[in-house]
Amino acid sequence: MATITRPRIVIEVEVEDLDLLEGVSIALSDLAVAARQGLVALAIGVGLAVVDKIFEEEVSWLVGVRGQQVAGRVGLSPRP
Repeated sequence: MATITRPRIVIEVEVEDLDLLEGVSIALSDLAVAARQGLVALAIGVGLAVVDKIFEEEVSWLVGVRGQQVAGRVGLSPRP
């Protein structure tokens, strides 16, 4: 059986050290930057979704469930 080597993670500095064509090096560097930005965007999106859910729960806890009638509440008219 043939041995399969594990893939290794290549950082931008290592890409420059490899003996590749200039176009391939630039493409790999751009790909690494895009992947890094994609992960950051994913992390930010998940974080904002979590904060949104926390805020919704806090609002429900403070003022009650949205659309639910509150017994004993009296509405006031703004007219004198």
